[in-house]
Amino acid sequence: MYFLYPIVFTLEVEQAKSLEFPAVSICNFNRLRQNLFTVVGTPLLFSERRGLFYCNKVNDSERNEIKKSMQQYLVEYYEMNEERRLMNGHNPSTLKQKCFFHERSCPQNRFTYFQNLRYGNCITFNKHNKENEALTVSDVGHNTGLILEINLQSMLYHLSTEAIGARVVIHHPNETPSPEDQGFNASPGTEISVSLRQSIMYRLPTPFRDHCVDYERRQGSSASNQKDCVRTCIQTENFAKCNCIDQTLNVMTNLTHCSLTNQTQMCCLDDVLETLSNYGPFCCCPQPYPFLWFTMLELEIPKPITTSGTKYNHCVASVPSEIPMTVGEIINSPDKTDPYAQLKTKIISLWGERKT
Repeated sequence: MYFLYPIVFTLEVEQAKSLEFPAVSICNFNRLRQNLFTVVGTPLLFSERRGLFYCNKVNDSERNEIKKSMQQYLVEYYEMNEERRLMNGHNPSTLKQKCFFHERSCPQNRFTYFQNLRYGNCITFNKHNKENEALTVSDVGHNTGLILEINLQSMLYHLSTEAIGARVVIHHPNETPSPEDQGFNASPGTEISVSLRQSIMYRLPTPFRDHCVDYERRQGSSASNQKDCVRTCIQTENFAKCNCIDQTLNVMTNLTHCSLTNQTQMCCLDDVLETLSNYGPFCCCPQPYPFLWFTMLELEIPKPITTSGTKYNHCVASVPSEIPMTVGEIINSPDKTDPYAQLKTKIISLWGERKT
């Protein structure tokens, strides 16, 4: 294959004095608040021994009750409209405890809110919109990027939420975040520092062999990115085979939803996924162009926060800016038997120049 498709590689190096800062989205693990209750009496201390013996084993009937309770919780949540989810979830404005960008307090108008079926109410810093252009950075190192302190309100966690923490997604300011597919977890009582490198890959569309697509400008499709395209493809198969859709995928929501308590419908959805994975893919969702992603150059080991009262409620995320720029261009020479077998790819990594 090497002799059939020789590769030419060229490299250019540039220095960027400034770069567009990414958007940072944060979601609480807990999607619905539980009413706060007053604890009566002195808290008890439990021995490590309790974890070694099971005196009251959970039987199958109790497990089934727990499962039914969780199903009912999800049914009630998915039946809520956006307004009710907003009211019953954590107030987005209280999630952000402190915020500094370039050692200055973050302007309130730099924060926007969105809802996610898995995580509930979420916030985004530096989302590009009509009112605000995305922020830029020209310095590197600590204290030059974004510093956020998050209040998780763990005392209001619902019993069905299995862990305490936040989901952090770093993405392009124009992109809609997908916390289920992207990001990392931040645990309470810790400080996390993240260094980033931005990369951009340009691919060629049809008639070139990868048939890459600009999803934001694609005609005849409601999917704004490749992942939504795949979800739409799955939902189309779900509706064709099961006469209902998987409401957890959050696309094509105008169609009939499968009931989470209907075992026949749930098994039908599982069968669709199994068929797609074994005999597919049938989905026409080519690679996007241009494709931008952020590589974590450094993710520091979490440091405990010693401030009183923050052990179980607060976590700090620091995103310093990193900005030099290298440009690499990879060109596949076309196969003479196939005039369209040509791929042109640009890889751009950006980090920056420190001011003196």
